[in-house]
Amino acid sequence: MMRTATLLFLLAVPAAAEDFGPATVDTRDGALAIAVDREFRDALATGVTGDVILEQDGKVVLKAGYGWADRAKQVPFTTRTIAQIGSLTKQFTAMALIGLWHDGKVDFAKPVKTYLPNVAEPVASVTLDQILTHRSGMPEYCGDDFAELSKAELLSKCAATPLAFAPGTQSQYSNPGYGIIAAVVEQVSGMPIDAYLKKRFFGPLGMHDTGYAFPGVPLDRFAVGYLDGKSQGIISETLKPLHGDAWNLIGNGGIQASTDDMYRWYRALSRDGGLPKDMRDMATAQHAQEEKDIAEGYGWALRKAPDGHTVQVSHSGSDGTFFSYFCWRPDDRTFFYMVGNSGEKPATALVKKMLVSVRDAGKMPVTSTKTPDAPPAKPPINH
Repeated sequence: MMRTATLLFLLAVPAAAEDFGPATVDTRDGALAIAVDREFRDALATGVTGDVILEQDGKVVLKAGYGWADRAKQVPFTTRTIAQIGSLTKQFTAMALIGLWHDGKVDFAKPVKTYLPNVAEPVASVTLDQILTHRSGMPEYCGDDFAELSKAELLSKCAATPLAFAPGTQSQYSNPGYGIIAAVVEQVSGMPIDAYLKKRFFGPLGMHDTGYAFPGVPLDRFAVGYLDGKSQGIISETLKPLHGDAWNLIGNGGIQASTDDMYRWYRALSRDGGLPKDMRDMATAQHAQEEKDIAEGYGWALRKAPDGHTVQVSHSGSDGTFFSYFCWRPDDRTFFYMVGNSGEKPATALVKKMLVSVRDAGKMPVTSTKTPDAPPAKPPINH
């Protein structure tokens, strides 16, 4: 009887709520900002941690972090936190190639072998445009993210993999394809892609918290990933032992950035903020049709209105743990970027709610019910 009474007593005592960390709000102004802030706070109560920046009519109306970026050290998430951006890396790889196109050094219609003489067939004969728009026929992966892969192996083993279809005839998302683009950038520029991006884009735009490697930057500036409550580490630390042989990620993933930097990138991309207009237009122009209302830019998914104009320029990035989403809706005069470090599925659910709020605020029709603009990530690797 005593054991039963004790058990009943324990069941009656509510469990202490887990501390996922504070909300750290820098700016919150207006009805849309209040709505999105409330959505993120509700998600925080269930364990979704990350941050967001929201612009409306040219003004930042919400800038806030939610929860811990590092639970062990209890470091709060802010928009200065450096976090993994996953496949949003591809937009930077594409823009690196666009920069070389702007300089007259590459032609998107040319085959890869024009710039990489040692690359294996069949990829050697695929055009840069076909790779950029995921119409090359290359596979989605050429190994696990953190498996050692040199650039030479990418250009031999991965490039020799049979294509799934004749290039240009179908669409299949390919991560190693963007590795090939990164290799072209390195060959033509004569610089490692991280160095080229920093010299050509990140430095001039003031994006000092964006890149593959961050020598000398304290670890408490970075978001640690958590999946099912377990730490997944910091990607730049995980890649260090590969000593550069990380070509399963270079070009297609692996970059980390602060949300403040991603806002700087949006400003440069969306208006006269540091990028030449022909480069901005090339990145966000339609280069291939995917579905009735979805098209491919170079590193971007484009949502189209019935009359054909672009109503949304966006993309997601995920490794199953980190999830990032970049969304620019020109007609609505809105932009938001968010990143979470506590699992793809709950963060995706949050983004869907944010999209509804943004669309409602802009009184624009929903052109598609699909939210992430990249395929689901492969099963995460504990690291």
